[in-house]
Amino acid sequence: MKMFLAVAESGTLSKVAWERTMAVSSVTRRIDGLEAELGVRLFHRSSRQLLLTDAGEKFRVSALQMVSDLEGVKAELSALQTDPHGLLTVTAPSGFGRRHVVPAAMRFLQLYPQIQLNLHLSDDLVDLAERRIDVAIRIGKLPDSDLVATKLAQYSRLACASPDYLARAGWPATPENLLKHNCLTIATPPLPAGWWSFAGTLGGSPLPVRGSFQSDDTESLLQAALHGIGIVHLASWLVGWLAS
Repeated sequence: MKMFLAVAESGTLSKVAWERTMAVSSVTRRIDGLEAELGVRLFHRSSRQLLLTDAGEKFRVSALQMVSDLEGVKAELSALQTDPHGLLTVTAPSGFGRRHVVPAAMRFLQLYPQIQLNLHLSDDLVDLAERRIDVAIRIGKLPDSDLVATKLAQYSRLACASPDYLARAGWPATPENLLKHNCLTIATPPLPAGWWSFAGTLGGSPLPVRGSFQSDDTESLLQAALHGIGIVHLASWLVGWLAS
């Protein structure tokens, strides 16, 4: 269509061929092919010039609009590559999201102010396709799926206690010593994978620890440990900030 419009404007094949560093025969084949595809003649041809037919005049109006629309779409697609904008929906676990995703999201929005970010913090595993989630942050082993996953970081589970508790109850020298301590753990069995499990101890099975406080909320367990109630076994991303 661009070739057709150039020929329609100049009225000669040779000028268009020279401007595009093409052979005149190549330009002729392009025009012939377009006429064959449309099933109409677009030009009255003479030895001196080319004049548009009635069909050519009508097609010229449509071609100008189509080329303009195409250039507009190309500009929009180019802008997507250089200046991100639009809606981005992200989901993440509640505790991890508050500590790590929210601060990162604020920096992200400062870098890309044209992004509209919808952040859903929940410990429920939602259907990503049904909820139209663009990015989901998950912790642990992912089940087999056709989703594209990228590992962001490694994390471990740490046995932690406050200095006050350790001053009163002493330091457990081995994992087995935890059985003699006040261990703060999950209230509702079974234990999640990795809780109270240590390499080389009980074949990796959880230690049967007991304590005076149980909760299904890890934030509550952390607060209890900070108040000197006992020892917790929590993820490094949850307790690591306390040592920084």
